[in-house]
Amino acid sequence: MAAVVLVVLAPSVSADKVDDSSSQLRGSRDYKIRLSAALFLAKQQGDRRAVKALARALLVDGESTVRRVAALSLGTLLTPGLPEEARKVGLKALEQSSETDGDKRVRASAGSALLRARSQLGAAASTGGGGRGRLFVHVGKPNDLTRKLPNGSVEMVQAAVRGALRRNAPDYQMSSGSPPTRSELASRRLRGFYVGAAVAKVAIESNGDSTEVSCTVSLRVSPWSGRDGNERLVANESATASGSGRIQTSASDSTRAAADCAVAVSEELTARQVVPFLRRVAAAN
Repeated sequence: MAAVVLVVLAPSVSADKVDDSSSQLRGSRDYKIRLSAALFLAKQQGDRRAVKALARALLVDGESTVRRVAALSLGTLLTPGLPEEARKVGLKALEQSSETDGDKRVRASAGSALLRARSQLGAAASTGGGGRGRLFVHVGKPNDLTRKLPNGSVEMVQAAVRGALRRNAPDYQMSSGSPPTRSELASRRLRGFYVGAAVAKVAIESNGDSTEVSCTVSLRVSPWSGRDGNERLVANESATASGSGRIQTSASDSTRAAADCAVAVSEELTARQVVPFLRRVAAAN
């Protein structure tokens, strides 16, 4: 990380360097050259070319370290002063990466960067945060009750719940950075709901060369009055759901598999239980 900081803080050079670095990031076969180009572009605040180049790298570069640098850089570069077209490209890349990248660390970095970018841009600038629905869904930070998941896993679960909500309920608005207050929800005529996840069980069982990892995740949904209020248990508007999953893997990958299991179950519960429940609540009121 020290090397990254030293490179990132290097002074900017001519505007032509942005084009050169974008070309290197896009076409060089040398991983080190692509990484150096990404680190340079990370400092080009307000430059739409840098944002588009990093967004492309986040989605297609074959090296996970380059993709992580691209994700974290976009979280800094996506500011209100950036042209709208570039903001949309960057946000879309972060959303897709946080849900589908094959590397869990990249998914976690993209999810964190997406939250930061939306906080900087404001909820109205989000391209995927949820349209103009009457419901506002605040996804809280999950709890790992087992303390068996690797670092970054709870952020991955949070990103999975948010991603499933975006895909299955794009008309609902969601938290961007600091969630709204009671008065802000009222001024926007939105009903707030809180969705919280907890990883309740992780079990790892070895059988010869194979290892089975199982997990149980629970989600709760409650009316929510803003960050200055509290969750409320309300009949017919509060609910809990739980689900379990199993993954066959090798012993060396069992820790990673536990995180993948929790992510998969969280996505399934959100799509099959949470979204239909919120739909029923919205239709009944």
